[in-house]
Amino acid sequence: MSNANMIETPEGKKISEVFTAVQYNRTCHPKYLKNLRKLYDKMELDTFFKEFVSNLRVPMTYIEKHPHVENALRFAAEFIISIQPKSETEDADECDEMCAFLAQTFEFLLKSHNAKDKAIRYRVCYFLNMLLDTMGDNATIEDELCNKIMQSMMERILDKSPKVRAQAAIALHRLQEPQNPACPVINVYIFHLTKDPSAEVRRVILSKMAKNKQTLHAAIKRTRDVDDSVRKMAYLFISKITVKSLTISQRELLMNNGLHDTSDAIKKCVKEVLIPAWLRYYENNYNNFIKAIDAEHASETVTLALGCLFKNADPENLIEQLPIDGSKFVPVEQLTSEIVLYWRCLAEHFKKENLTDEFERIMPELTRFCVYIKEFLGEKENRANKQLDQMTQDFILLQLFEIVKFHDLADEVGRRNLKNLILETLQENHCSQKLSECIVHYFEKVVPDTADRIASLVEVINEIRMPTRINERVVPISEDERHERKMMKAKLGVKLLELEDEEYSAIQCKDYTKAQAINEKVVKLREEIDTLSKEPEEVMESQNVPEEKNDPETMMQCLQIMYYMMQSTTINSLYPALRTLMESIVLPELREDNNEKVLSIALRCIGLCCHVDAELAKKYLMLCFLYISESPYEDVWIAAAQVIFDMLLKYGFEHFNINKDDDPNNQQNGKRNKSIRLFSQTDEDVLVNDKQINPAESSDSVLKALTALIDNQHQNLQSVAILGLCKLILHKRICNVNLISHLIILWHNPSTKENLSQTLCNFFNLYVNKVNESQSILEDAYLPTLRTLRNASEMSDIIEIDPLRVSEMIIKLTCCAIHNNYSAHNQITYNILSEILNPETDLELEVLIKSLKMLDVNLDGEMKNDILKALEDVEDLLNSPGEPKRLLNYIHQFRAKITAANNETNRTVEGLENLIKIYEIVQVCTSMDHTED
Repeated sequence: MSNANMIETPEGKKISEVFTAVQYNRTCHPKYLKNLRKLYDKMELDTFFKEFVSNLRVPMTYIEKHPHVENALRFAAEFIISIQPKSETEDADECDEMCAFLAQTFEFLLKSHNAKDKAIRYRVCYFLNMLLDTMGDNATIEDELCNKIMQSMMERILDKSPKVRAQAAIALHRLQEPQNPACPVINVYIFHLTKDPSAEVRRVILSKMAKNKQTLHAAIKRTRDVDDSVRKMAYLFISKITVKSLTISQRELLMNNGLHDTSDAIKKCVKEVLIPAWLRYYENNYNNFIKAIDAEHASETVTLALGCLFKNADPENLIEQLPIDGSKFVPVEQLTSEIVLYWRCLAEHFKKENLTDEFERIMPELTRFCVYIKEFLGEKENRANKQLDQMTQDFILLQLFEIVKFHDLADEVGRRNLKNLILETLQENHCSQKLSECIVHYFEKVVPDTADRIASLVEVINEIRMPTRINERVVPISEDERHERKMMKAKLGVKLLELEDEEYSAIQCKDYTKAQAINEKVVKLREEIDTLSKEPEEVMESQNVPEEKNDPETMMQCLQIMYYMMQSTTINSLYPALRTLMESIVLPELREDNNEKVLSIALRCIGLCCHVDAELAKKYLMLCFLYISESPYEDVWIAAAQVIFDMLLKYGFEHFNINKDDDPNNQQNGKRNKSIRLFSQTDEDVLVNDKQINPAESSDSVLKALTALIDNQHQNLQSVAILGLCKLILHKRICNVNLISHLIILWHNPSTKENLSQTLCNFFNLYVNKVNESQSILEDAYLPTLRTLRNASEMSDIIEIDPLRVSEMIIKLTCCAIHNNYSAHNQITYNILSEILNPETDLELEVLIKSLKMLDVNLDGEMKNDILKALEDVEDLLNSPGEPKRLLNYIHQFRAKITAANNETNRTVEGLENLIKIYEIVQVCTSMDHTED
């Protein structure tokens, strides 16, 4: 750095030499601070300040980050602050008078903050922040100066340059008042965190923003920022705040989002900074840490967090925090949600890391563990509504069965005990849905044989549905029993007389204690004699009688077991036991007046049965459509829709005699020839509520019905429909232009939820890469999509969609496609030009013409001539009266693009021809050399 305009005075030259020397190394700064201070003491203030500022202006014209610039500005800031006398008092409320040199420096900076040069504006903010930082932690400034700095930096934080805005935000950070709810600096920070388009500005604000309730809430929102660096800085900001300042739901949300973030840097930050910081707050007590996240409602998140913490922890310390006794068990009365989840995660960690010795120290053998679970089940009823509520009991039981999965099933006795334990647990009323799912899925490993497993689970279902109860019936008394009763009565009568004589003798002897005892025996004996004197003619006899149960809770339990059982990949056909179960339990539950949850899971069971039986799928496909149209329950609609899409995805439309290429938007106005099908004894009609469903009559409207679900007002059903249709398209079950157009519009619809937009975005990326026909279909959908947007009613949400943006998206999706010398962009170009020249077109010319410049055409000679001729016609059209001539520039740009591409192609061809000629010459020369040899 140099200063060509510097005043050549002896003092000025010395100051210039100091600035030149300090820019290379910071170690020399103390020496030159003393030298410059001597010059300051000798010279007049105004003269010194003028010379000093003239040297300071040089580094302040460089916006690029360079060590020489940084060193020079750092030295200048240190010198300026060193002139300011140090405060003799530590009272922060008292403000010492600012020296004239420092005051002039601030004045100079504040006058220059709005310079035209972006570099100067940037360096003014930069140097101003450097001065404020160099003043020290306990520094104070006058209110008037503070207001001037704040006003200037508030203007610069609105600068058009992101770098300047970011530096202004840094310069403001020492002016924050965290205790003031109306602090203007914090309010500006929060505004820019939400609104500023620059990720650098948002990141810098997070790094400098003070911590209070307002800023914490703003930082939590930035953990979902689109920029990775901003999200990471938000997590670093939050990690410096005590975990107690966050609600339980916020803690779980932050950890879950951070551990599932797409950026590896953010995952690393959460694993190595945020989670360990929270654990340290709880003094490395894992039990309290889990309690702070809520084990029951965020078990998956807690499991991930513990997995991160265990990697760097001492195994011995981890075992010490598990309250197990000498038998390797946590006493049943001490079991809590936090302890059992910690036990499970610790066992999983030791198993995964092959720490065999540590694993065996906390895991008893399988048979003993089964007994332990039975003990917990036995005391569960006694503890209910006392220490733990029902939900907690279910969670603990679920975690215990999750721990069982880590045992070795090679132990035959233990596996048999585990099998019995699972079957007994499934029959209990307290078996929740998650527990049923867990143990039924695990039962596949316990009993690998499919037939045996199905038989055992079907038996459990039958026992739940039809438990045996004790029934007492009355039978007449026999003659032998009557005689025996008379003999017993006589014996008791004799004994009664003897006791009465003893009682009388005791009274005579005045032994009243003995008389009282004898009297009690007399009373009991008379009662027995009275009972025998009744001589009943009948007695009660007990017998076991099965009792059928149809209540919703029982049916849910049965259907859940069947549903999870049939999810096994080893079931590839409908076993007789499963068919019987379907007919006896599932089909009777398909009633309109049935419970919503029972009806929905019954439909899912039907779907799994159809998944392994193709003929059964034909029978029940239309039944699912009936439930979508007639059921009042949303869960039933979703279940039916999922079953429909699963059937179509596996078997295809042809299996159900459905024409998948029918246009769902077309209406058939013509008359159809009707025919009557003769009855056959082999026909099986599906009967639901006395209604017959004939798939043949409904097949032509299936695709129309599926497409209609996309626009359903219920978001969950809409999500299922979109996901199902996307899968059908990707697996080439559907090939429909109007459906693709519908999905494109839905993707850009502002009312579409964010998760659905993300799903559609992922779908189209896969579509163009996985489906060969995607390019021609997108090409065919181009104009219909724009026409739909153009003709949308004013009340429709799609009226807000920008058609040019949609056009750009379709063009980008087709930009990489040249299959078999076929370019989709070539055909789109033809279509656009034809539409522009069509006098009856209803599309906007501006959208069509602006879209031309986005196209990447690949034209040969004849095709190029046709396109150029069409462009001339378009130019004539735009030159006519009443047409927008401003669009001519886009036509010229497109023409130039075609010409440039053609010239490049010619040069490539010429280059190839030259290479061929050179190669031929080399070959000739080589052959000549060989001949001479």
